[in-house]
Amino acid sequence: MATTTTKSGTIIPHLYILHGWAYDSQKWEILQRALEKTNIEATLLRIPGLTSPLDRPYDISDYISWIDTSIEKKTPVILLGHSNGGRLAFHYALEHPSNISHLILIDSAGVEHTDIVSQMKKNALLLLAKMGKKVTRSNFLRNLLYTIAREKDYQEASPVMRKTMQNLLAADHNFPFSKIAVPTALIWGEKDTITPLVDGLTMHAKIKNSKMYTIPEARHAPQFTHPERIVKIIEEIIERISKDSI
Repeated sequence: MATTTTKSGTIIPHLYILHGWAYDSQKWEILQRALEKTNIEATLLRIPGLTSPLDRPYDISDYISWIDTSIEKKTPVILLGHSNGGRLAFHYALEHPSNISHLILIDSAGVEHTDIVSQMKKNALLLLAKMGKKVTRSNFLRNLLYTIAREKDYQEASPVMRKTMQNLLAADHNFPFSKIAVPTALIWGEKDTITPLVDGLTMHAKIKNSKMYTIPEARHAPQFTHPERIVKIIEEIIERISKDSI
């Protein structure tokens, strides 16, 4: 990988992107092209199981190991994660804080909810997993549980990826956000209904060295609907990193 520097000779960190559960390379290319115009190189990592099939269910440790082998550590690294990719990113940041200069979470998944509605969704998924083929024989029961869970991704996933999703949801339990030492930017769509703004505010309150950016009118994917604003935030982060390295 070629090293990119500023006019003053400061090395510009390389940006690695972890996409969400739904993968659309064309949408991400819009953001990547916008970043390239500002001399920021970005690599979109293709997450196993979402871009290529898995031969077994993964858990969070598998994804942490995969990220570790996927990023080039010879240059400063910024790790950006959206939605489920954010979950993977902050777990990696906790385990390998010295490998990244900055963490960027866009409408990240990973905040555990203990309210009644969230517990109903979680229990519906667990029941679907436990009953397996028994549920598939009853269209009514299956559709009822999916409606309660409101998890279209789970409904459309293979058995391996359903178990993988369960493993990742389990990793949210009591996650110690306060122990994340990496400087963190939290970018949130104000009108996100999938991972609501309160999730971002929860992370911001717990991650000591964090900064919150709220994008008005944006929903769950501001990097697609407001790419110029996202690029501007990333530029600000890189500028701060460059100043700190002088």
